[in-house]
Order: sequence, then structure tokens, then C-alpha cells
Amino acid sequence: MTRDIASLTEQEFDILIIGGGIHGVTLAREAALAGLSVALVEKSDFCSATSANSLKILHGGIRYLQQANLPRVRQSVIERRTLLQMAPHLVSPLPCAMPTYGHGMKGKEIMFCGLWAYNVLSGDRNQGLPPDKAIPNCRIGSRADWLAIAPGLDNPSFTGTALWHDAITSNTERLGLGFVAAAVQAGAHVANYVEVTGFKKNGRDVTGVTAIDRITNQPNQPLTIRAKVTVNNTGTWAKHTLGLLGETVTTPQYRCALAMNVVLRKPLMATHAVGLTAYKQGWKSGRLFFFVPWRGRTMVGTYLRPHNGNPDEIKITPEDLQAFVANLNLAYPAAQLTTEDVAFIQAGIMPASDKEVAPESEPSLLNQYQILDHSKRDHINGLISVLGVKWTTARDVAQRTLKALLTKLQRPQNVQTAPPRPLPGGDIADLSALVNEAIQSGLSEPMARHLVGEYGTEFRNVLRIGATNPLWLKPLGEGTLVTGAEIIFALREEMAQTMTDVILRRTDLGTAGRPSKAALTNVAVIMARELGWNAPQLDKELATIRALPCWPNPT
Repeated sequence: MTRDIASLTEQEFDILIIGGGIHGVTLAREAALAGLSVALVEKSDFCSATSANSLKILHGGIRYLQQANLPRVRQSVIERRTLLQMAPHLVSPLPCAMPTYGHGMKGKEIMFCGLWAYNVLSGDRNQGLPPDKAIPNCRIGSRADWLAIAPGLDNPSFTGTALWHDAITSNTERLGLGFVAAAVQAGAHVANYVEVTGFKKNGRDVTGVTAIDRITNQPNQPLTIRAKVTVNNTGTWAKHTLGLLGETVTTPQYRCALAMNVVLRKPLMATHAVGLTAYKQGWKSGRLFFFVPWRGRTMVGTYLRPHNGNPDEIKITPEDLQAFVANLNLAYPAAQLTTEDVAFIQAGIMPASDKEVAPESEPSLLNQYQILDHSKRDHINGLISVLGVKWTTARDVAQRTLKALLTKLQRPQNVQTAPPRPLPGGDIADLSALVNEAIQSGLSEPMARHLVGEYGTEFRNVLRIGATNPLWLKPLGEGTLVTGAEIIFALREEMAQTMTDVILRRTDLGTAGRPSKAALTNVAVIMARELGWNAPQLDKELATIRALPCWPNPT
């Protein structure tokens, strides 16, 4: 997978996708598999903005039962199963729990009925899955079960526990990258760090875009990318992107909300993701937070507040972090958390309901995707805007968008309905056997599990790089299993351009806390040699890394 800017300008594509978040990259894959010629550009790195802000949970739709939204339940069940099939090295079942109390909506009686209904509605949830990826039935557990799962939460009002399974991805960044690689394998032309600066029009027909390459940084040499249909898939940047048309048009309906998750150094939960509600005097209702065991730590979310202004202008204030931690202590008093317990901060701008709310109210995130055909709304041909809202259902939204595109292009409805083909690295018949293969190749068991867990069958390609220099298969620093071979693989095969790309999105070096100084130095040295950086370039990359706000405190 190489970054070939010239190829973007050499033909007219069937579709051009603006935006390389999870909804953009899934559409690129689906469209390329359907036989369309596809281009995709992203102004930053793939899945680096809103898509990077994730609790890693792939929901099976149990939450939609309360709203009696049965189509959304079915959509979520199917897409969760699909992701377990497509990337078994990255996606696994996740046990979840929530305390029961009283005799209302959170009581054992009503929760039992809801879980029973979900078991029926998701009866095919394990179709085509191997035993180790199977999702068990939901059930109601005892108070003793609850105390075993969540020690320190011995609230006398808790009567038992609701138990269910969702799925978790160990690395959402690599899952998103898997869709990029799959799109490229199917023939798509993709590039990160290409920013759209305007639309090309012929009367009322959009014929493509103008753009700049942010890597070469030559705004006086714009690119022209031509396409029969352009898809604005820029999420909460959708209104800004449509503003480049130079006229008033229909936009997706949303407001912006800042969403924040944190990784805590404390491993509060060992086995289950736990939903806990924070209550405070004066609040009309409690705020639900999920505490998720992840990489030996605990990920918690989600904190929300309104965001005004440009989605690029994300700023987490000390007050945000303090308010978040205070809410977590309301939900889990025994944890006694402080801001010093926060090892990593995720932040992203999410689409929220555009309904009027009180200034002090928490935003309500959108639950429903939006697909707008501007030929119908604004008499502008060749332009569609898509606003997605959930990681889990991004592929389904992509398929729905593809059907609209095929209709516009007057092509057969060649949308894949058979069991989905695996993402690159996901063609795994037996995950344990693959780990054993890695061990037999000379890797330690921890290193074998790490490489297989990140790359699946493509761990073999990382090993081939390591075979040229044994030092490249050694950990880069204390507290990590990430190797130099992975850095080189990211540069040569995965379109990484910056240290931030490598540390936060190609590897797990920095996504659970600040890497060691030795690890950062080793990454910098490898990248400088591989990319030919001079001293000022290297200093600039290191300065950018050190200034990242995602690591609030030293490890």
C-alpha cells in the first residue's frame, strides 16, 4: 500500500470519497469490491479524528431494545458478527455487566424480559463464527455475581447483575487501516494528507475536486481529481466541506459535541466491561459510563459537552478532565480517582442532535445515519453527503450508500451479500495455531501473541523485515512489545508519514500511555533513516510528539 498522488489525477473515477474516517474507508472497500473505480482522500491520517475516539466496543444493539428499535438491533447484531468474521485477530467477544436495582427499568424483572427478547432477536448472532468468537446468551446474575465482577461496588440497593456480551477490538486504528488496505487490494486509489480545497463544477454538475498535498506542502500546485460522483464523507466536517461549493445547500442535521474517553492506569475491572451510572443532586437523570478492561488498564467513557466552532479546534481543558474524573468518582466511589490516574486521553468531535437543549445539558449523540443526495435536495448533480454515527454499523451504512451510488451511475446493484471476505491479515482458520506458528518461528510467546494480535497472518511480512536485522525484532523500549520491524512495515506498507501516525495509529506504542523516552528515540532514529529526514525535520517530529495533549501526565 503506497501513497501514489499522481494516480489520483490520471483518470476520471466513478466515485471520489472525501474523508478517510471509518465510514469513508468502509465505503471505499465496498465500492471497489462492487467493481467501481474509486479514489479516497483524507486531509490528515486515516481514522485519525472522530474515528480515533472509541471505547473499542462493537455494540450488538441491545441498547436499542429500550427504544423498541428492532431494525437497529438486527443491523447491529449482523454487523458485529461480520466484524468478528472479517478480523478475528482484532475483534473478540467482550463480557459486559450492569447492576440491577429496584423494580423499574433497571430491576431484575424488566431486565430479564429485555435480555430474553434480545436472545431471541439475536438468535443467528454466531452463524459462521468459530467457537472462540461465539457470543453467549444474555442472562440475569445474582448479587454475588455482581460483587465478583465489580469489587468495591457493594451498594446495598444492587440486587443482581445483567450479563451480556458485545465485542471489543483491541486496536480500532488497525481495524480501520484494514479496511483501507482491503480497498486498495480491490483496486481503490487512496491517499492520506490530501486536503480538498474546492469543488470542480460544470454548471450544476460536480465533476470532482481541487486539492493540495499536505506532505509536499505546495499550495501553488493544486491537484485536480475528477469523478462522476463525489461523496462528502467528512463526518462533523460535512458542513465545512459543503461550504466549499460556494452556495447554500442542504446539509446533514447535527450539532457538534466534544466526546472524551480516558485510559486509567488502574485496572479497575479484570474481566467485564461494566456500565455504571453517576448520580448528582440536581440532575434529572444519571449519566452512564462504561469501564472497559483493555491492555491491562481501564478505558472509560464517554464524557460529552457541546462544541462550538471548527471541528479542527479541539481543546481539552483542565476543567474538562476534572469534571470527567469527578463524574467517574460519582459512578465508582471506591476507585477514588484523580487526574493523575489518567494515562491517555481520547478526544473527538461527534455529531449530536440539533434539537434545542438547555445550556447545561449534556449533548445527545445522533443514533441514525444520514445520506443526502444533493441532486434531489439542491439540484446539484454528482454529489452525495453521508453522516455516519457508529463504528459498528459503518459497513452497513457503506453498503446503503453504495446502492444509491450504483443507481446514480446506472450500474447493476452489485452489492456483496455473501459472507464477507476477511480483511488483510484476517484469513485465519485457527488463531491459536497461528500463534503457535509464530512461536515456532523463534518468537517468545508474548511477542508471538502481540504480532499475531496486531497483524493476523500478515505477521509473516513483519518477520521478513525483521529477518534482515535481528535488532528490529527487539522491543523498542521498556513497557512495550512494539518492534522496529513494525515501524518499518508501517512506513513501507501502510502509508505512515509522521511519528504520530506510527505511534498512535499503526502500532499500539502510545495509545495506552506515554511511551518511554528510549522508545520515542528509537522510533525517531528508524524513521529518519528510512525517510531520509534531516536534523530540522527530525526535531520538528519529536517536538510534535512531545506536545501531544493525549498524554496528560508522565507514566
